[in-house]
Amino acid sequence: MKRKQIGFIGSCLTVGLIAALTMGMAACSSTKASNQSTTLLTTTTPKATLSSIMVAPVSPTNLKVGSTQQFSATGTYSDGSTADITSKVTWTSDTTSAATISSSGLATSVAPGDANITAAMSGITSSPTILTVVSRFQGSATGTWSGTITINDKARDVGGELTESIDANGHVTGSITGTAGSVSNATHSLQIDPSGNVTGTSSFVVGTTTYTFTFQGKVTVSGTNISFSGTWTGQYGNGVFSLTGTTSS
Repeated sequence: MKRKQIGFIGSCLTVGLIAALTMGMAACSSTKASNQSTTLLTTTTPKATLSSIMVAPVSPTNLKVGSTQQFSATGTYSDGSTADITSKVTWTSDTTSAATISSSGLATSVAPGDANITAAMSGITSSPTILTVVSRFQGSATGTWSGTITINDKARDVGGELTESIDANGHVTGSITGTAGSVSNATHSLQIDPSGNVTGTSSFVVGTTTYTFTFQGKVTVSGTNISFSGTWTGQYGNGVFSLTGTTSS
């Protein structure tokens, strides 16, 4: 009795070596007699996803009112790669009264204060970067004041010197000294707004009487030079003031 041997031939062939490496595709086939079947197996490499966003500069220098600061955003992905995504993220300032920011990451200072700047994309938000806006008039100045007040129905000339310090918020503090009219105990509280308008009050003593006046004026800046002048008025008199100085760098 003769036995007939049936042969099985099995093979798993890579379809295109280069294609297999790049696309992960392989072909497996098995052959029995004249019947043949082929199965294609395909694998796909997962797409890298955004994992974090870094905003630069991390610690920007103080920005004077009216100036700009460009920010950039770098994305780090799940495969370890990085990319510049400055134009792709959504930029946000949490205090637009201090600083605004455009879709390209350009921040513009508006008024003294702090603003947290963040960038967001695909559900990922960067850590906030604090942008501090300071008065463009920050610095120091000295000058004079003069005028006339009425005491016991008599006009009296008064005047003196001013030594001022302007802080980052535009608040003016300093001293008033009298060189005429026996002025003493002079105090004042002045504020410079982002447009350079000076407002506030001042009081001083002549003899035993305290006089309170309202200051109004305008500040201008040219380079690092600052100057401001204006008037003071009150129930008992009026006058003028004028100062010059320098701004902080």
